[in-house]
Amino acid sequence: MSPLGQRNYIVFFCLLGLIVFSGLFIPLMDNDAAHHANIALRMYLTGDYVHLIDNGKDYLDKPHLHFWLAAMSYHVFGVTAFAYKLPSFIISIVGLFSVYKLGGRLIDRETGRLAALISATGFAFFISLGDVRMDAILVAAISFSCWQLIELIYKKSWLNIIGAALGLAIGFSVKGVVGVVVPMVFLWWYLLENGGWRILWSYKFFLTVVLFISFISPVLYCYYLQFDLHPEKIIRGRSHISGIRFALLGGGAERFAGEMSQDGKKDWLFFIYTFLWAFAPWSIFTYIAIVRSFRKKSGWYLSATILTIAMLIGLAGSKLPHYLNISFPFAALLTAFLLNKEPLSRTNRIIMYSMVGILMVSTILVNGWLFPVKIYLLLGFGLIIFFGDSIISQKTHADVKQFTLLIRACIFLYLFLNINFYPHLLVYQGGQELAQKIKGKIPVDNVYFWNNNYSSSFCFTTKTLRKELTDTTVFKSKTGAYYIVYDSVYEKEITEHGWVLGEKIATQIGRAHV
Repeated sequence: MSPLGQRNYIVFFCLLGLIVFSGLFIPLMDNDAAHHANIALRMYLTGDYVHLIDNGKDYLDKPHLHFWLAAMSYHVFGVTAFAYKLPSFIISIVGLFSVYKLGGRLIDRETGRLAALISATGFAFFISLGDVRMDAILVAAISFSCWQLIELIYKKSWLNIIGAALGLAIGFSVKGVVGVVVPMVFLWWYLLENGGWRILWSYKFFLTVVLFISFISPVLYCYYLQFDLHPEKIIRGRSHISGIRFALLGGGAERFAGEMSQDGKKDWLFFIYTFLWAFAPWSIFTYIAIVRSFRKKSGWYLSATILTIAMLIGLAGSKLPHYLNISFPFAALLTAFLLNKEPLSRTNRIIMYSMVGILMVSTILVNGWLFPVKIYLLLGFGLIIFFGDSIISQKTHADVKQFTLLIRACIFLYLFLNINFYPHLLVYQGGQELAQKIKGKIPVDNVYFWNNNYSSSFCFTTKTLRKELTDTTVFKSKTGAYYIVYDSVYEKEITEHGWVLGEKIATQIGRAHV
């Protein structure tokens, strides 16, 4: 495929950046995003940045960095969805730049550009910047550390030593050992194909390890203060827990064994069928590229890295779709290498047009039927994106036109997901809607949760920490009035407990009573 040209890249990255930026203002989803935001909210409200506390209990799962970044952002921008999502957005830009630079070093500059664009338009990548967990920062850290490790092989400069150590430390500090294992797997396969093993025995690599340990020491020290100094704490039915051991080994081991999962089942095909939609619309091209890399014995280290990740995820007892995101930088590089080095085959053209059709139909179904939007918006934005400019001239190679058509279809879908789908979908999020209904009407300090009821989005929107209703806490109310947040299925239990319910303020999911 002929080069896209600098103008195309600038336009596409700017459009994608604006769309993703608009999504930073969409409310947080009442799952991991709002849950993590509340852990950071506690840090912000209490000034305690050492202890990870979730719903009043010790939180032993993810490391501190994601929460630290969110809490610091609250201090600058206030407690908002924008503030929570912004660090991931900024760091992801660095991650895409790292993919570009890594591709330029491994293959050539044009392949690096194309790989960055493919990464930016992957479906799960887009989701990770709207429904923010740790994964956006983790993927960026992996991309950056892999780039710096490869540069260290060739340049061996002090900047690369510091950069590699910092990238590995960020990955570790945001999601544990996986942030180190994946870059090391990539480095292993790269050295196996291309040589250069001496770097592992050099003093500069040793210094990288030393700097890495020093960079992660704040996280390890916080784990030590919270858990190692308090062996009496019981977490998941066990006491005498070492936070340092958990950070270095335990967290990854528990997830691999399925101890943090409801089912704990091993699914060898999980990666295969989940990757199809997670890395859409590029996943089928990636599968083709994997086969060709081994057949041509060129670039197979990227394929080996992807397959190793797939095997580890398949063997793990605990698995979720966003676990696959760590494979995306390598998949993007491999796919870019396939599409950039040869003309599109008839099969690849069919796949590309099929993906365009699927994206267009999905956009129309979601925004024309499920959450209808004014038809002139669909048509207007469609005309602007596909026909309203002269980005692609008549003289441009046919392969480039087809490729950019697929990019435009991605932009069309993502635009309407952010301006229409998610805003309408989150109306059905009871906690957030309940918080909006009582805003300015009810003092949130007098709001309590019934036993086993919890809404992360309610707490985040009201900027308060969850308080559970007990026989004594209600007497702390200065006005004599107090309010209960609960799910309707608990109403009988509440009345049987002896509480008299007053006026109801209801949403589709949440309930509040005066």
